[in-house]
Amino acid sequence: MSRFWHGLLWIPLYLLLFGVTLWAVGALYFDLPIAGFRAPLAFIYLGAVLVAFIFVKGRWRAMGVVAFAFVVVLAWWLTIKPTGDRNWQPDVAQKAWADIQGDEVTVHNVRNFEYRSETDYTPRWERRTVQLSKLFRLARFLSAIRVDLHPCGRTRRHSSSHQLSPRTGLPLSRQDLTRTCAQDFSGVPEATQSVA
Repeated sequence: MSRFWHGLLWIPLYLLLFGVTLWAVGALYFDLPIAGFRAPLAFIYLGAVLVAFIFVKGRWRAMGVVAFAFVVVLAWWLTIKPTGDRNWQPDVAQKAWADIQGDEVTVHNVRNFEYRSETDYTPRWERRTVQLSKLFRLARFLSAIRVDLHPCGRTRRHSSSHQLSPRTGLPLSRQDLTRTCAQDFSGVPEATQSVA
């Protein structure tokens, strides 16, 4: 095999090492707990990887050093615990939480801001109460509507067996669906009243 084709086979591995190196630099730059060390450590890591890749003898040995450095950063990054007590922007500073009392759910800290621009807004945190039984009925209704939001087949791509009766919640038969569509679209030309 010519030297050119042999070198071409290494490109995917080089691209992979380049990608994991960029990820490790980003992890150090954005997630290091001490803000003053973020940029310096990220650049030191990048420099050390470049030095190792250039000066370590043997292609496999150099790639092993780069991969080992990535695994060390990855192992550290996986130990970071998520936290919600940071300095958040004011429009996302409060966490929503809920009180559940039987059928009634009260959601606290619902954001309902009045935005004039991305940075100019009037903050308004609200408390909202809903009844789960009403939400269940709404979910059942919305699941009957399906993707095209049209029960009579002019734009339908689904079979009629998925349409539910609004009165009983049971699937409509093809005859019921045809009758419903005929009532809903009386006066519409016959060619547009096709049922899928």
